[in-house]
Amino acid sequence: MVMGLELLRAFYDESGIHGDAKFCALTGFIARPSEWERFDPAWRVALAEAGLKSFRAVDFFPRRRKPLSPRRRVCLAGLLQAASENNLVPSGAIVNTHEFQSMAYLERCYLSGALVGADDTDNLEKLAKPYYLAFHHCLAHAASIAKPGEKVEFVFAQQWEFRDQAFKVFWKVASDLPPEVRARIGGCMFKEMEDIGPPLEVADLLAHCWFAHMQYGAAENSVDREHALDRLMVEPGWLHRYGKADFEMLMDRGLSPDQRALLRGEVTSGI
Repeated sequence: MVMGLELLRAFYDESGIHGDAKFCALTGFIARPSEWERFDPAWRVALAEAGLKSFRAVDFFPRRRKPLSPRRRVCLAGLLQAASENNLVPSGAIVNTHEFQSMAYLERCYLSGALVGADDTDNLEKLAKPYYLAFHHCLAHAASIAKPGEKVEFVFAQQWEFRDQAFKVFWKVASDLPPEVRARIGGCMFKEMEDIGPPLEVADLLAHCWFAHMQYGAAENSVDREHALDRLMVEPGWLHRYGKADFEMLMDRGLSPDQRALLRGEVTSGI
């Protein structure tokens, strides 16, 4: 490691990548290695006291509004305490999938980064996914909050269908950032949750609770998920919601009127 350079590690997990989801969330936490090292045993102790060896939110919480058992509610309190006492900074984005899909095909390609490395604009639908917009946000946001002299290393939960294109987006984002911000971007990797453990598990907890809150609404969500979300979102402004107005703003900021017209299919000449 370069002398004087302080390392930060960011861990992210996704929720809402299945076909009928109204939202796609990619969220996690940023912290120093020493803070992750203190967090890890505290999280494991909270799980062990409930007779659990690992955590997956979809298995931990009952469906929809059903409350946790008393034992699991105590466990959740311990998990949340482990996160709050170790300076884990929330980071991420949630994308309104329905509004994203309402955009024109080439607009979706642009917003998702599907055009990165593409030889032409045909057959890119499988890459024009809201996941990549959230992925882009996570990279740029982490770099923006890192201070001079800090470098962020990224670990994302393994999703084979997204990984290869995500790496292309990663290098594109890094190359487009101003040099002083680009210097804060470290490496990027995709790992199985079982290989990483608590850092990806707490990211899974946040992604699951935020997705459920947006998908079903607070009134239809369980009080335990809502409580967890309130405790984890210590910096609510650092978790961004993307909707149609945001999509329009991103394209207005990055494209000329003629380029916008091309993406909407109003003209046929090249960009």
